[in-house]
Amino acid sequence: MTADIIEGKFNTKLPVPVENVLRGAIEQDLEDVIIIGRTKDQELYMAASNGDGPELLWLIECAKSYILSPDCE
Repeated sequence: MTADIIEGKFNTKLPVPVENVLRGAIEQDLEDVIIIGRTKDQELYMAASNGDGPELLWLIECAKSYILSPDCE
């Protein structure tokens, strides 16, 4: 039995080093990017390459939907 490994599927609860996630994003041909994280002091951090609020919210909602239903594509 073999397993397929598909990046971007959120089917693990194991931590992944931040550097690995950012490196993977850099290797993609991304048009826009949103970074949402938490500092070691538990403060919210957010940065985006696009300043269009509605567009950012749309991307966040798409990601949220994907995280909640990763089997639906």
